[in-house]
Amino acid sequence: MEHIAIRLKRWNKTYRLGETVYGVCVVNIPKPISHNGIRLSVEGSVALRSSAKNVGVFDSLYNTIEPLKILSINYPLLKPGKFPQGKTEIPFEFPFQPLVESKLIETYHGVYVNIAYTMTIVLARKGLSKNFEAKEEIYATVPPKKTFSLVAKDFMITPDSLKNVSKKMISKVPNFSISGKIDSLVCPISEPFTGHIKVDKSSSLIGSIEVQLIRIESCGSKKDGFVRETTEIQNLQIVDGNVSNELEIPIYVTFPKLFCCPSLLTKNYRIEFEINILVLFTNNAVVSENFPIQVIRTN
Repeated sequence: MEHIAIRLKRWNKTYRLGETVYGVCVVNIPKPISHNGIRLSVEGSVALRSSAKNVGVFDSLYNTIEPLKILSINYPLLKPGKFPQGKTEIPFEFPFQPLVESKLIETYHGVYVNIAYTMTIVLARKGLSKNFEAKEEIYATVPPKKTFSLVAKDFMITPDSLKNVSKKMISKVPNFSISGKIDSLVCPISEPFTGHIKVDKSSSLIGSIEVQLIRIESCGSKKDGFVRETTEIQNLQIVDGNVSNELEIPIYVTFPKLFCCPSLLTKNYRIEFEINILVLFTNNAVVSENFPIQVIRTN
């Protein structure tokens, strides 16, 4: 049985700087109990984690950086007293405001960098009884501060343009030409990444064409350098099997909530994104083209 729960009045639990968070703490107990009060706290912070391959280098950089606390709220919600049997609702509200020396950063759930805001309500019980506790994550978005311009890009992939193919694999790469267009390298997070691709020619059959959304998470400083970790967020197959030449194939990729955020470049933390176009031929050759993108918030 859930003895204590948090219910926010906003269904998506998403707030902007300066907005007020409203909700209720629900206490539901099978029999009356005495308590030592209820306390509400909200903590926002940036957490870092090292990978196995870079544990030595990453940890040496991490140890020189103090954990970044973005937001801290702590206040009593209810004085000591007694709860009757059944359900009791205690309303609460607080401004979603960062610490004076900090600024609000968008919620982001990465692999090596995690930005989260967690609300905790603790009902302190008397004697040796275990406290009742409830946790709820709330999500932050930061409104845009400046205008932006779309940056379209035409591209063409050929054997001569490849930069990341090993000498062993280059002999398998067929004679091909693939072209296309990215509608913008500056990408509003609330809108899809779009464009098109087409196979102009290929001496080998194509088995698959995929679009990968990649994140690059970095930690460090200008003085000590940055350790970069690259991981895949999602992989979207847009072609399965061979495709007719000159056929325009649309590219449509949405940015998943929480796993993406506006590109973030700070003196100690960086979160950047890329789009990879991956072409797999039936002779087992694989080629890819990489496009760094800037993710922004426009609304």
